[in-house]
Amino acid sequence: MAGPIKKSILVIAGPTASGKTDLAMSVQTNSVIINGDSQQLYKSFPCLSALPTVEQMCQKPHRLYGILEAHQKCDVAAWTQWVKDEIRKAHENEDLPIIVGGTGFYLNTLLEGISFIPDVPNEVRQKSHEIEQRLGLSKLYEDLQKFDPPLYATFKPNDQSRIIRAWCVYVATQTPLSTFQNGPKQGGIMDDFNVMILALSPSPRSELYARIDTRFVSMIKHGAIEEIQSFKKLDYYESLPAFRAIGAKEIDAYLMGKIGLEEAVALGQQKSRNYAKRQLTWIRNKLPNATLWGDFGDEKRSQEYLQSLLIHRT
Repeated sequence: MAGPIKKSILVIAGPTASGKTDLAMSVQTNSVIINGDSQQLYKSFPCLSALPTVEQMCQKPHRLYGILEAHQKCDVAAWTQWVKDEIRKAHENEDLPIIVGGTGFYLNTLLEGISFIPDVPNEVRQKSHEIEQRLGLSKLYEDLQKFDPPLYATFKPNDQSRIIRAWCVYVATQTPLSTFQNGPKQGGIMDDFNVMILALSPSPRSELYARIDTRFVSMIKHGAIEEIQSFKKLDYYESLPAFRAIGAKEIDAYLMGKIGLEEAVALGQQKSRNYAKRQLTWIRNKLPNATLWGDFGDEKRSQEYLQSLLIHRT
């Protein structure tokens, strides 16, 4: 006997500047676009983070964009619950939830679930910050080589948040974070819904990189510098979560007179291209069941292909 028909969810994943939002906007059925990009949760940089325009948000409902202040932290567990709430609301209104984004860790956690990791006491976090201030992040990084060799091998010396988290988990539990991460996962949505995943993998890669470069220049021309100027008025702005936006540190260096505008733009473009490369690697390795779409230049064909997927959904 067949079970109940599962409700549908569409996930559009892909690298930065690959046209994910435009493709989601082209969906003709009643739908709601839900943010799957960690930096677009913040309202500080609507230009630099490429938040949807007012016009786009008027044409189709958007959820979880620009909802956090610069100082507010967001972890993957909180985001996952927010998305699940928005999925439920969309289904109650008989709308198709469309999750759009390129933050691989967030999307993977939503789809596959997350392993249980104990909470870290505040005193342990405080101890990590004291060590970082006194001896530098390098001390915590060195400790990880002893505490958690598998994770140490995957981290870079400047992976501040990841190093601190792994260090804190070990100190609090005497168990490596990698051990928890390799445990059974729970809370994923794949078993509960008919999840259609369209992963954009633009080809040729040179066209994507050219588009990234052009978009960064456009951001500079249309307000990114002014956004950073305003942001710099906040206390301890360099330590705020929103300041992780790609290009923020480069524009800040320009405003401080450390580098010229041309160099700031070039560095911001390079960081954006590097991020896109990591996103594409994640798509290849972590989304084996996704439908890949690589026709980058023909938006009409992309839209028609997406519509065909939706028509044949169960």
